[in-house]
Amino acid sequence: MGAGLAFCLLGTSSLDKQNARPDPKVPCWFEDGWLRDTRGGCALFSEDAQGGPVKPVKQVKPVKGVKYVKPVKGVKEVKRVKALKSLSWSPLSGVQFFNT
Repeated sequence: MGAGLAFCLLGTSSLDKQNARPDPKVPCWFEDGWLRDTRGGCALFSEDAQGGPVKPVKQVKPVKGVKYVKPVKGVKEVKRVKALKSLSWSPLSGVQFFNT
């Protein structure tokens, strides 16, 4: 878990009540709950920050374990598929055909 961080921007007594706009003397500003750097990138945020990038997850709830898994049914025997009709001659001779 992170630790709380307190800071003060020039002339800003309450960061929750007002937005501190960029000041040439301060390399950041506070707006909508976000502390932004001089390029507008989000550096820090308050609990009630709005907009900005996705906030990190504070705590992940544990996942419940699987109670029971039903056994998988066996695969049924597949019927033999009839061969497709062909437009070519069989390589078997007539005698071979009846002897196989």
